[in-house]
Amino acid sequence: MNACDVSELELMHQRFVEMLQYPGWQLCLKSVQVRQIEDYPVDLYYLMDLSLSMKDDLENIRNLGTKLAEEMRKLTSNFRLGFGSFVDKNISPFSYTAPRYKDNPCTGYKVFPSCVPSFGFRHLLSLTDKVDRFNEEVQKQRVSRNRDAPEGGFDAILQAVVCEDYPSLALLGEKLAENNIHLIFAVTKNHYFLYKNITALIPGTTVEVLYQDSRNIIQLIVKAYNSIRSKVELTVWDNPEDINLAFTATCQDGLSYPGVKKCGDLQIGDTVSFEISVEARSCPAENTSHTFTIKPDWFRDTLEVMVTYSCTCGCTKQIEHGSSKCSGNGTHVCGLCDCDPGHVGAKCECEEGTSGNMYQNLCREAEGKRVCNGRGECTCNHCVCYKSEFGKIYGPFCECDDFSCARYKGILCSGK
Repeated sequence: MNACDVSELELMHQRFVEMLQYPGWQLCLKSVQVRQIEDYPVDLYYLMDLSLSMKDDLENIRNLGTKLAEEMRKLTSNFRLGFGSFVDKNISPFSYTAPRYKDNPCTGYKVFPSCVPSFGFRHLLSLTDKVDRFNEEVQKQRVSRNRDAPEGGFDAILQAVVCEDYPSLALLGEKLAENNIHLIFAVTKNHYFLYKNITALIPGTTVEVLYQDSRNIIQLIVKAYNSIRSKVELTVWDNPEDINLAFTATCQDGLSYPGVKKCGDLQIGDTVSFEISVEARSCPAENTSHTFTIKPDWFRDTLEVMVTYSCTCGCTKQIEHGSSKCSGNGTHVCGLCDCDPGHVGAKCECEEGTSGNMYQNLCREAEGKRVCNGRGECTCNHCVCYKSEFGKIYGPFCECDDFSCARYKGILCSGK
């Protein structure tokens, strides 16, 4: 049964409470709307690799804060910028750990003989709208040197997000989503496909090709931002096991897409809606309630839904014990008999295990005939007919079927 009669909801910080009445009962949250608003606030934390291979890139981003702020303010007036850096774990085999490398891991490296000691992650500037401070911090930075090519980028990302270390990709994706952070990998062309595969394992991340000297970093960030803003996908947090959820998206083309919970190619001002069907799979214990949250990926807006259950019917209030409708051997409730122990039958008219001649005779079409005509079993004074691979056996005494009449050219009764 459907109960799709809920008014429209716009995804903000809202809470919605509804009751599911029994397994199979469906409640529809109609027109849960998501709108792409103008001037949406953007916080950008620039996490830079300061290993030796990035020395040319460091020169090119000395004034990145000013240039980036100019471009982003074309898209939003609410823009903040933060900065952090990383190299790699300062232990072997990731970094040079011999005593002579302690203060200068570039010792003996003729191409670049002087650099700062290696480090894992450094938070250098909290989010601020004062871009000059970003430029100042970048000006102070110097590169370091590590041993292996895969620097400690994932460690640094998790440090920047939640001050944790040693991440798995699953943990990283979970923490990014929890904190509404969209991760943009800016990598050189030779590493693009590696990080492209990684983005498939971390939902909501993107990868862009960075020039060797980072001169396209601003265009890359603006492109990624526009891509993020152009799509919306709903996710569900803490979905209870007792509930099934089904989504139907109505995107900006006005068409409905059952089973879909995302829309793309959105422009600022576009509104899309989603119908969410909530179905009870089972009846939990009395007074149980469940809460789950629906939110667009990487946005702070949420819809919290609390579900309560009422698995009893209204007719259970009219219970008749020892009812005459149940031969005095059971309780009549909601039109059915709930038989007392030791009694069976639709009206509790038989004693359990009884197979006396009186009941057997009630299953004979006439005296001397076989019980249920040999085509069924006598259960509580009535016949339960056998199933047949040829067709249906039926009748009070299993005396009828739909396959015994003559056939012509394989058709029962010539089809007439």
